[in-house]
Amino acid sequence: MEVLSPRLPPELTDKVIAHVGDPGTLFSCCLVCTDWLPASRHHLFGHIRIENRRTYDLLVSRVLHSDQPLPRLSSVFELTLGPFEPFLKSMEDDLKIGLFVQEFAGYLPRLTRLTVNNTTGRGSPPHPSAFAAFSRFPSLRELTLRSCHFHSSSALRRALAALPSLITLDLCEVTWPQPRVQPPFLLQGDHRGPIRMALSSLRLAWELCPKLHGRCAQHFLTWLSATPTPSSLRELVLNRSGSSPAIAHGYMHVLGPALPRFVRFVSTLRMYALVSGNIGLQRPIRAVLKRISIILVIESYRASDEWARLPAILHALPVPAQLESIVIDVFGPLLDHRIHEGMDVLDSLLEGDTFKEVKSLILTLHYKDPRNPPPEASSLEEAKATVRGKLPRLLLHPVVKLDFTASYDYSEFAT
Repeated sequence: MEVLSPRLPPELTDKVIAHVGDPGTLFSCCLVCTDWLPASRHHLFGHIRIENRRTYDLLVSRVLHSDQPLPRLSSVFELTLGPFEPFLKSMEDDLKIGLFVQEFAGYLPRLTRLTVNNTTGRGSPPHPSAFAAFSRFPSLRELTLRSCHFHSSSALRRALAALPSLITLDLCEVTWPQPRVQPPFLLQGDHRGPIRMALSSLRLAWELCPKLHGRCAQHFLTWLSATPTPSSLRELVLNRSGSSPAIAHGYMHVLGPALPRFVRFVSTLRMYALVSGNIGLQRPIRAVLKRISIILVIESYRASDEWARLPAILHALPVPAQLESIVIDVFGPLLDHRIHEGMDVLDSLLEGDTFKEVKSLILTLHYKDPRNPPPEASSLEEAKATVRGKLPRLLLHPVVKLDFTASYDYSEFAT
């Protein structure tokens, strides 16, 4: 009598495979047996990362040009094109977003999230048919472009306008050549027919070179203001990554005048405290603002002025009583006792009726424990005790949470 080896039900193995996140393990699961192959291949193709030209060519030759590409590519929900760090890319590895769009148009019916890193617009300008190919990504809802250089601002605008389902856009260091004379159509929104793009989430970061990137930001926001986005936008994030406070301040000064058009219906706003006083947030924000997140980079030599920015921004809002969530992240040499001078301005933040609807206030202090601490440095426990001594009334509120996180290198902000 033949004894059958015990086998788990396919429904159970499929659920186990669904929790496997490592691509190498998923590839091994594909080779176990035919019962494991469908679920393993589905999750293996769920997020494809293409960091060099060799990986791209293999995907094209072995999957796209295979006899049945759709059964495999229909499992792709997220795709990352290009290396996250520019130094990982050689000239031969330069991946063209236009080439990808033309070759894979119509073959990724379920692609929801696309991230493009460190690509350039070398070579001839894109053919008009390339923009039509963008419309063949019907499910693409989230697009992230990091350190991408386009042939022109028109190339970026036409590509975005062609995506039928786009609602989340993240632009970081996206540039294009600047004309000597600004074309009139940029000021008029470049109307060539109705633009249906209505974003619900917009994240911007153009900070490394305000003179160049600031103009790119101005041109892009001028065009975007002619779309339905100002009425549909619910989340706005103003970011910066690694630039000095002076450069970020100049960038926000350039960008600020265009922002009032986009914050009228925003419910979640995330920004740096450096924007305080540079943009008129008081006038355009309506009562829909429920959540605000503020990032403050603080330096010991002017700590009192920096801490004062936080309550100033919050009290300047026209409807502070509507806020339900406040998140404050502070970065700096927080083990330096001088950094705490002026922190007590936060102690009375929740007193009175100004923020009566707040259900959560999270204050996170990000510090770095230096290897060779200066004489004026305190221990972590001493720093915690100092902070609690500065904020006795604030910390009594049950909605307040105070965290210390050793996760940030603030050396680039030191003077």
